[in-house]
Amino acid sequence: ITDVYLTRSDGSSKYPRRTPDQMRYERAIRKEQQERVDQFMAAAFSQSKEVQALGFTVPERLFKRGMRVKARYGKEFYATAATVGEVHPDGTMQIRWDTGRYEERLRPEKVETVERP
Repeated sequence: ITDVYLTRSDGSSKYPRRTPDQMRYERAIRKEQQERVDQFMAAAFSQSKEVQALGFTVPERLFKRGMRVKARYGKEFYATAATVGEVHPDGTMQIRWDTGRYEERLRPEKVETVERP
């Protein structure tokens, strides 16, 4: 029962806060792991005869954390400027619009890349 409480009676936490250096390190590790997954998936798509027989191709765009995109919010018809947060293994992604809106799992069909000049 005592594990339910996050703070102890003296005000200290059972779960210590991470330092900014630890958070930067964890972000770098997650980014590296995501790049490996993207490379693996691209290789699997290009080498699999079953996938090719079904007519699937390597996706033209692989979304990555921090990428600037245009995304549709809810049932809106038009897409507005946003930034990709985390990309989940099922292809959905966290999106934060410039207007402040936020969505945890947005399907890639609702997201388009932004051409940079």
